[in-house]
Amino acid sequence: MSMNLKWQPTYNVGQSLADELKYFLRRAEKNNKNFTHCDIPYLEGLRDAGIKDADTLIEAIEKYDYITVYEE
Repeated sequence: MSMNLKWQPTYNVGQSLADELKYFLRRAEKNNKNFTHCDIPYLEGLRDAGIKDADTLIEAIEKYDYITVYEE
């Protein structure tokens, strides 16, 4: 069974993200972790490389300051 990569602010229900992003975050051991403004440069690199939904996480961090990315 396939798992989906999701993000959520710490107090809300998350939304699904692209599988491509899930695979990159797994390789970097950054799935199932909290993201803050410190992680934006890494995500900008993924976005610049054309990884779908990296910009979604950047926007979420800018809006909520702190999000959790997890597989479900």
